[in-house]
Amino acid sequence: MTSLNVDMKKDIKLIVICGPSGVGKTSIASFLVKRIWNSCFCVSHTTRKSRITEMDGIDYYFVSEDKFEQMKSNNEFAEHAHVYGQQYGTSWDVVEEDLEDEIKILDVDYNGAEAIYSRYPDNTIVFSILPPSIKELQTRLRLRGTDSLVTIQQRLLRIEEELEYELQVPHVEIINSDMRETQKMVMKCLQPQ
Repeated sequence: MTSLNVDMKKDIKLIVICGPSGVGKTSIASFLVKRIWNSCFCVSHTTRKSRITEMDGIDYYFVSEDKFEQMKSNNEFAEHAHVYGQQYGTSWDVVEEDLEDEIKILDVDYNGAEAIYSRYPDNTIVFSILPPSIKELQTRLRLRGTDSLVTIQQRLLRIEEELEYELQVPHVEIINSDMRETQKMVMKCLQPQ
């Protein structure tokens, strides 16, 4: 684990998990929601079709392209991105709802992490989750069985670009070689110093 210039805040309200596709962001976010009292996952919007195991309003808000564009035009998104031919975004409403009383956990891309941090620098911690190797990440994407071959290829093409991205905000970088160890490291970083 490499800590990059992170000042542990006394009043963290936003925990941002970012990294390339398939690195374990969603698993880490789910773990944190179960372990941190009074926390909730910030459900993002997407224009992609739901997977068989996904539920609207739980995993994502599944919206039409027109609805997503309307939300963008109205500046309703804290962060948004066009990825793998689909649009993804987290609305300000989801982030700010009950923010005084709840800790929000977000699973976003690097640009999203920077956007959230820039709005709430005193209350946000960003975790950049990395794979032990590109080969391992490719294997994880193929084995998880949730995407079509075309989608997997699109994700694989973007991996190197994502891994070369340099976050422009303070963050904690963790290499996810073992999910349980990674979860422990994230929890340890969240403990008051």
